[in-house]
Amino acid sequence: MGKISKIFSVSTTVLAVIGFIATCLVAPKIFNAFIDRYERPNVYKKPNVYFSQDMSPQGLVKVYSKVSKNIKGRVAIMLSFENLTRLDPISKDIIKTVSKLVPGSTLVVSKGSYSGIIYSNEDLLALIKKNGWNKFSQIDILDETETKKILIKKGLYLKEVSVGSHLFNYDSMIVLGSFTVDPYVGYRGAIRNAAIGRADGEELLKRINKTKDQQTKHILRNEFISKMVESSKALRDHFKSSIIYINLLNVVPTSCIRVKSKNIGILASEDPVALDFQSLTLFTKDAHNFNKCTIGTNQYFYGQSRGLGTIGYKRISIENK
Repeated sequence: MGKISKIFSVSTTVLAVIGFIATCLVAPKIFNAFIDRYERPNVYKKPNVYFSQDMSPQGLVKVYSKVSKNIKGRVAIMLSFENLTRLDPISKDIIKTVSKLVPGSTLVVSKGSYSGIIYSNEDLLALIKKNGWNKFSQIDILDETETKKILIKKGLYLKEVSVGSHLFNYDSMIVLGSFTVDPYVGYRGAIRNAAIGRADGEELLKRINKTKDQQTKHILRNEFISKMVESSKALRDHFKSSIIYINLLNVVPTSCIRVKSKNIGILASEDPVALDFQSLTLFTKDAHNFNKCTIGTNQYFYGQSRGLGTIGYKRISIENK
């Protein structure tokens, strides 16, 4: 009986040692696979960011052709408005070219503004007609009648976000805008352009504008930036692989920057974080004296942590192809 107990004890010990070794070898792989899948999506997959120094409509056609494979069905071309007197600095020729590239596409806008003001349908339509966009494309105000909620996966600040009900009429989306700086988010590009008007951020923006204490203002800005990132992610989650982003690096003089070169180029990607991070790299090489406004680089790292995209990328210059 004693021998049996001894043999059993030894066998148990051996099995325990084997189990421990196996756990040490296998568990980390399982854990890392889990983290890669749920906590570090796309960190090791470098998306392509296509770049052209040609800021004419021809340059736009070149970069668009590299990222357009999943753009099909009913296509929305999203534009963002600064206010009723100043548009994002995108030429009419560029917008017209995008519209022609996708026959039957629609230019879409939202009434939610960057200053926290909700504009009327009449105001937006008047601005559109003033700029002549209605002459070469259909126009749709996404939140013309009502808004609906869509869920945000992995959101920390927001679990859902309001979008114009017309959004559900489209199968694909092209987010078109400029990359520059501003006093709210620091660097403004694809992430911001996809979120503004849909970030449920009007009240927070009003608080930022009214706050005089700089420390409190900084905290509120960071909160707004995080909500902006999550709102942008909601849009990407909705369209999945059928959404692309185009940044125009036509640096515009502001109180924050002096300009060495007005036109840097056009970039396009299926990943908004990679696109904006590459835009940031090119932008900071070309412009200077803008430290007053350049908060907000955390939006890229936060966007990666939430699964919006990755700061790693592979830049492909069209002119070198």
